[in-house]
Amino acid sequence: MKSKIFLFALLMFFFTGISFAQTTRNVPGSYATIQAAINAASNGDIIIVAPGTYTEQLNVGGQYNLTTWLIFRGSNTGISAGSVPGARNSETIINGGFRLWGGSSVIDGFTIQGGFIMSGAAHSGVVVGSANGGSPNVTIENNIIKNCSVGSQSNGIEVVGSSTNLQILNNEIVNNWRGIYLNPTNGITVSGNNIHANNGVGVGIGSSGLSNITLTNNIIADHTLEGWGMDNVGVNVVAHNNQFTNNGTSIAWYGGTLNTINATNNWWGSATGPLQATTNPSG
Repeated sequence: MKSKIFLFALLMFFFTGISFAQTTRNVPGSYATIQAAINAASNGDIIIVAPGTYTEQLNVGGQYNLTTWLIFRGSNTGISAGSVPGARNSETIINGGFRLWGGSSVIDGFTIQGGFIMSGAAHSGVVVGSANGGSPNVTIENNIIKNCSVGSQSNGIEVVGSSTNLQILNNEIVNNWRGIYLNPTNGITVSGNNIHANNGVGVGIGSSGLSNITLTNNIIADHTLEGWGMDNVGVNVVAHNNQFTNNGTSIAWYGGTLNTINATNNWWGSATGPLQATTNPSG
């Protein structure tokens, strides 16, 4: 984990020319709330949140501040909650969610439930991006993201507008209206997650306008409608070594552009391959 953070900082230095003095900010030791720590933070700071329950709607960055990037560490930083879970400690629980508005951040080791309040009744656990440019270089890992099912279009993880170099790693995403929703995005890795029983609408992953996306080593299970639904499929869409089980449809294509999906070496719940799929992935 330390090497990943160091590499992230080094890349930010080379590509943006930004240098910084990294500060560790502790909640509740130094700040009563996580948002107070965010408001005090500078680029590259680490916000460490102790076990306990925090009822907050967390805004990171702003509509015209597209350089903010922070590292959030809950009590289970580095401990998978996904398809191969580790032995977790007492949880750092966010009753609410995160909105990463334009900045690049790491969210590692939390339980996130209920969701960030978007429009109307929509609540999403982690909202990535904005209509004014998206959020590059976001990593969401080792979290339990659940119970974002308050209303229609609530998601465990949601991309708004666009995002590049998004990593969704080793999370459990369960009991949301929809597990993950990916708007036009480029350069996504979804790996090691347990995405199951998101049955508000019954979709594990919904997506539109994808290119350069890799799905590996995920469990995508127990959805009444579909495991992964998509339209306007671009280039380099790859899915390997995933388990699609007990979904109404394994992979569904809604319409629009359809390039080849490389979906070999997955388990579809049957030795004969995917059943009742709208698309016809190979393997």
